[in-house]
Amino acid sequence: MVFEIVLILVGPLDLDRLRQAWIKTIQRHPRMFARLRGHGRRQYWESQPHCDLRSFVYQPIAYDHPSQATFAGPAVASSDNSHIADPRSGLGIRCFVQSDDQRRWSVRLVFHHACCDGVGAIRVFGQFAKRYADPVRLDDRQIDSIAIGRETEFHGDGSRGSHQPPATVASTTIPELRNLWTTIRGSNIRLSRHARFGNEPLEQDDDASFTNFGGHRRLLFSQTRSAQIKDVLKAVNVKLNDWAIGITMMTLAGITEQASSPSRHLMILNPVETRHWADRHDTRNHIGLAFLRRTHEQLRDPDTVVRSISDQMSNVRHYGTAAEMEFGIAIAETIPGGLRFFERLGTFTPTATLTSLTGLRLGKRFGVTKRGASQWIDDVEIQDIYFDAPIQIGAELSIAVWDYDGRLSISCRTGQAPIALELASRFLEKWSVASNRWLASQNSLPESAF
Repeated sequence: MVFEIVLILVGPLDLDRLRQAWIKTIQRHPRMFARLRGHGRRQYWESQPHCDLRSFVYQPIAYDHPSQATFAGPAVASSDNSHIADPRSGLGIRCFVQSDDQRRWSVRLVFHHACCDGVGAIRVFGQFAKRYADPVRLDDRQIDSIAIGRETEFHGDGSRGSHQPPATVASTTIPELRNLWTTIRGSNIRLSRHARFGNEPLEQDDDASFTNFGGHRRLLFSQTRSAQIKDVLKAVNVKLNDWAIGITMMTLAGITEQASSPSRHLMILNPVETRHWADRHDTRNHIGLAFLRRTHEQLRDPDTVVRSISDQMSNVRHYGTAAEMEFGIAIAETIPGGLRFFERLGTFTPTATLTSLTGLRLGKRFGVTKRGASQWIDDVEIQDIYFDAPIQIGAELSIAVWDYDGRLSISCRTGQAPIALELASRFLEKWSVASNRWLASQNSLPESAF
């Protein structure tokens, strides 16, 4: 699985300086260019003396005819992109730069989840941008304080240096078998089989815009609507991540067959941060997985849906249960054919995956400065930014939510299912409608305002 950050820039970008900033940044993090060896539980990391220069790629765009001269973004595009971020080749992280006129640029960073988690990727991105913006005055000590410290070194045999594993959060109660049964009983709704899209036109919403750049699809709320949502979430003490899960659940319920419940559930897989304070400078994977399941009957009232999701996620964070998946996989790997059996069964194959990036806020620590209403990295203006969350093998939909310059942004990527194109074009529109339903249910604004 890979995840991507795409910057759309306008201005005199210095390619040589950008390449040097990239190489110096990646060279400081051995896991980003270490080679993954072995298979299954026998996998290990083999350190390399230098990062692979192929991790930085410049791709000029040429047109055969003037009528084709439209900046279309990244030329390398697929639903997974795993073929361009390969930790087994020492290329777990890569940077692709494109331009059609040396004034408009797309800078696309691709991270493989085996090398770092989303938090680590954001910090490496910040270090890279900061080093480009100020390559002379910035020394390594400043880099560490700005973005991320030096990660654990690797020995030649693939073993790590001295590192104490994070303390686990102990549960104060003994898990009941009823909870396990609730989690695994029945099966999960698959969009390729159960999704149905009506032809009814959606009402125009001036506070929501939809864009598509090089296959990156995004819903962007206005600053006014974003502020309304964040104010209500603060008042009711609900996290942005949990709210987005609830809205996604309601959206999925609206595009799938009611008859598929209750024997099947809508299930969302949500990566949860398990990093402790002692590991704050470590780029390695510190992500647990939370599984949230609901039937259509449980998704009727917007306020109840969001509050129930928030309560469940609060328990996940308090008891540390998101890390249980790691132990479960380790047990399944000891049984011949165990993992393959669960994959065929589809017990843990979600209807959708949702990732929240609350830490991706552009500012001085990312080398970004404000000039009026615009954001700049040195003399290059940031025209736009896209983020796509990972989509695992067999999954059909992955959603990412984050705060972009005071505006809530929701992006989605789809798998290879035949329904992918229709799903991508309609899902975000339905998501906007569901968020309006929830906002109206909070009595913060009269429903007629929408």
